[in-house]
Amino acid sequence: MAEIIDPSLPLTDLLPIRSAVVTLECLEAGRPHFFHQAALTAYLRFLLGEVPDYHTKIRIDCPESGRVSYQPGDFYRYAYPVNSGIHYM
Repeated sequence: MAEIIDPSLPLTDLLPIRSAVVTLECLEAGRPHFFHQAALTAYLRFLLGEVPDYHTKIRIDCPESGRVSYQPGDFYRYAYPVNSGIHYM
């Protein structure tokens, strides 16, 4: 059987891979733009302030970025994939 992953790739720096999921509850109706992941990333970057190497160390995954209508009581989720090289969030 052929190897699936090339052993020469530096993947050990990425392991273990974990993800922190953030769940928010909507208190009011909202209509974010379609594919609003960039806007959420910019907002989080603003909240975090100056983070060294932000663009290479912090990523978010917005599985709901295609949803454009939220009502009070709806939940919104996004995730931070975290690898072993990250020591802050």
